[in-house]
Amino acid sequence: MDLHQPKTSEAFFDDLSRGNYDLALAGWIADTPDPADFYEALLWSKMAEGDNHSNHSRWRDPAADEALTHFREAPTEENKRQIDRLVRRRRRSCR
Repeated sequence: MDLHQPKTSEAFFDDLSRGNYDLALAGWIADTPDPADFYEALLWSKMAEGDNHSNHSRWRDPAADEALTHFREAPTEENKRQIDRLVRRRRRSCR
């Protein structure tokens, strides 16, 4: 495994936005305590696109997008569990 450390923050964010990594150490700071904001920022397909995306894993899953929409409309525990189930199912399939 080769470790690549960009020389500047501009180069780091350029690599991050292009997906030029197998694993990256990056962060996101929430500006609201709303759980839907967290889920959408990290899992919504639209947040894996463009220059200002926060879904650095590039997770794209239509079922998850639908579950996120349901959770935004009705932030119930059951809708939250549905998102969790989708993430766990995908994680198991990646092993």
